[in-house]
Amino acid sequence: MRRRKKRRARRSAEEWAGLVSEWRRSEQTASEFSAAHGVGRASLYGWAAELKRRSEQGDEEGFVAVEVVGPRRPMSRLAEASSMELVALSGRVIRVSGHIDAEALAAVLGVAERC
Repeated sequence: MRRRKKRRARRSAEEWAGLVSEWRRSEQTASEFSAAHGVGRASLYGWAAELKRRSEQGDEEGFVAVEVVGPRRPMSRLAEASSMELVALSGRVIRVSGHIDAEALAAVLGVAERC
């Protein structure tokens, strides 16, 4: 008697955006990342393409709630941060390094909101 594979719960677009973003930041191949995270390589490639398509066509839902990882810094100390990475729901990554001016960052976020 053949055993059926247990189906995994479906992942949301937000979950896939996080996985695709994490994969892009990693130095792993799609096969390595997929095996380590329990996802199919074809699904990873498929969602990467889908998120890129959505980003290019403007199918994004806008900003969503984020989870701050690491110690919280007051806005006045933001300029002292050495680097910052923001990941949009589409998987688009905005990286800022060096001196970060709070006004310039606000302008970048304003433009990103319209993209």
